[in-house]
Amino acid sequence: MANERGFDRAHSHGLILQSSSSQEADMANATVPAGAALLLDFIYKTETGRAKPECYEVIFGHNQDKLPKKLTSMTLDEVEAAQATWSKLYGSSAAGAAQFMRNALDAPKTLRNIEGEMSLTGKEKFSPALQDRMAFHLLKRRGYLDFVAGNITMTQFGNRLAMEWASLPVLSAIKGAHRQLKRGQTYYAGDKLNKVLVKPEAVEAVLRQVLAAESTPISAPVVVDPVPIPTVPMPAAPVRPGWLPVTAIAIMAIAVFAWQWLSGQAAPEVATVWPNGAPIPQTRPQQFFGGSGSSSA
Repeated sequence: MANERGFDRAHSHGLILQSSSSQEADMANATVPAGAALLLDFIYKTETGRAKPECYEVIFGHNQDKLPKKLTSMTLDEVEAAQATWSKLYGSSAAGAAQFMRNALDAPKTLRNIEGEMSLTGKEKFSPALQDRMAFHLLKRRGYLDFVAGNITMTQFGNRLAMEWASLPVLSAIKGAHRQLKRGQTYYAGDKLNKVLVKPEAVEAVLRQVLAAESTPISAPVVVDPVPIPTVPMPAAPVRPGWLPVTAIAIMAIAVFAWQWLSGQAAPEVATVWPNGAPIPQTRPQQFFGGSGSSSA
C-alpha cells in the first residue's frame, strides 16, 4: 500500500539472519562489500524517503513517532509482535531501512524467513548493523553475487530487485505478479496498492556504480623501504704533542744523515721544528771519499 508519501511497502520482503549472539548481530557487518552498500543506500532512500541514519527508524507511513520506543532499540521479537498491529493501524507491517515485512521476518517453520536463514534468535536488537546484514542477505537471495560475477545481466538482476522491493521498477517488459508489464512499472502493478518511486534509468545508473565498485581491485599494501640514515664519520682525534712525534722526527733525521753518509751526496736541506717550537739544526755532512770537503779556487 502506498502511504501519504507515495511509497509502497506491501510487497517488500525481508530475511533475518540469525547469529550466535546479539553482540555479533550489533557489530558492523564487515562482509557487506562496497558495491552492496551503494545499492542498499539507494534502496533505503527509495523505500523510506530518508537517508542514514533516520531510515533505520522508519515504519510504514512514517508512523515511527507513535511507537513507545525507537525501532532500533527493539528486539526482533518485539518488532515482529508489533508488526501485527501496525498492519491494522497503518496499512502495512513494513519496518526498518529495507521495509521488512512481518511475513518475511516471522515464518518459523519455513526457509523463506530471514530469522531461519540467518539463524537469529529473535533476541537481537533491530540495530542499523543488523538491518544492513539482513538487507544484504536479501540482495544475495536475489542474485547479487551472480550479478557482480557476470553470471546474470543487469536487466535480470534489476527485475529481481523489483520483485523484492515494489518501489523499484522492472527494467524490461516481463510478466509481473498480476499482469504483463512494460519497462518502468512496478512488478506488482495491477494490485491497486503499489507503485514505482524511481525511474529505471536511476536503477541502472546505481547498478553500474555497483559493478565499478566491485571490480576495483584492492590495492596491496605499499611497503616502503626505510630511508637509510647517513653515517657521519667521526672527526679524527687531534694529535697532541708528546713523545711519539719527537721520536718520528728523530728517526727521519737519522735516516737522512745516514743516506748522505753512505752516498757521499748532499741531501736537500730539511727544515722542521721540534714539538716545543725550537728549530732543528740543519747540517751538511762532509765527504770522506775522493778528497776533502772543500775545494780551493
